[in-house]
Amino acid sequence: MRLTADGNIKPCLYWSDEFNVRKYIGDDRALAELFFRALDVKPESHEMAKALMNEQQSHTPTVRRMSQIGG
Repeated sequence: MRLTADGNIKPCLYWSDEFNVRKYIGDDRALAELFFRALDVKPESHEMAKALMNEQQSHTPTVRRMSQIGG
């Protein structure tokens, strides 16, 4: 998982899923719940091999570059 510079939790750098943490700052319980929600959607694998074989992936790959994410 990664916390991006613009305030989003990315469960996986490869996928587009993101959870904005800014509105939960100051509410420790809600912030912890958000982190656990992000963990719940973290895929077991990146499925990059499926992309190379033009097969269906379980999530949508990100269009953001690593410099935008902080990777």
